[in-house]
Amino acid sequence: MSTLWPLPGAAQAPTPAHIRETVAKNLSFSLTVLSAGARHVTLIGTIDDAMAEQFKAAVAADSHVDTVVVDSYGGNIASALDIADVIRKRNMHIVVDGRCLSACASYLFSAAATKTVLPGSVVAIHGLTFNYLDGAKVVHVTESQAGELFRTSTMAGNREFFDRQMARQNEFYRQLGVRGDLRDTFARYLAHRKQLLGTDMITAQQHAPGCPPAQMWALDKAQLEASGVRGIGAFWTPSSDEQKAQLLRDLGLPADFLYYGPAAGLEQLCTLPPGRIAAMKQWLARTFTR
Repeated sequence: MSTLWPLPGAAQAPTPAHIRETVAKNLSFSLTVLSAGARHVTLIGTIDDAMAEQFKAAVAADSHVDTVVVDSYGGNIASALDIADVIRKRNMHIVVDGRCLSACASYLFSAAATKTVLPGSVVAIHGLTFNYLDGAKVVHVTESQAGELFRTSTMAGNREFFDRQMARQNEFYRQLGVRGDLRDTFARYLAHRKQLLGTDMITAQQHAPGCPPAQMWALDKAQLEASGVRGIGAFWTPSSDEQKAQLLRDLGLPADFLYYGPAAGLEQLCTLPPGRIAAMKQWLARTFTR
């Protein structure tokens, strides 16, 4: 579902926190909230083509809009880049109220001239995933799977789309001066999972000793700044395991959904000496064929 929700007064605009408390923690919809007289647009839920078009129209209609408030799991890469291009060109401020995950973190957050992360919120990245049509079926694949799959002649159209998306993303980061250190680190974590489990699609194999199914890497201010992300102001980060657990509960995320910590720690996950890899594969074969 995608909805454009114009409201007559800023005070009546539902905040992301209000939506989470009264509608749903799992934002499986797309909602663009406009408030007459306010200087912000609120984006809630899935980033899709409709959200991008509504956001562009809202910003074009009011030159005073200078802030975007977000609570999003992420969504379509092209749509997120469309929104991010507007945010960057307008030198907008972004306020994270809840989740800024995946495409939200990679593109919208990076593009904003200035950034604020409210208490009880998280900015997190993961490996890229792509969707393609196999007949009438939508198939989800990781970046590495897409690179291998789309090399075949029957996938030429998907390969061209994949290459265009990658070129556009790389140019976006080049213009911002954002390096790929964080993305590369997560890619290595996925590569370790693939070596150990036979797949880098995390949801395909959720349980294995020494290889927790962390689907996203929750980043702090210092990590983002070290990769070249600029303009970060107030940035809340949980300071204890109790706060991390509470954040996951408040946002409706699984207990093992986020990895908090340094790059070195993430890269050590899912790694075993060669002899133990064979033993692990035997354990997996026994476990998943029962």
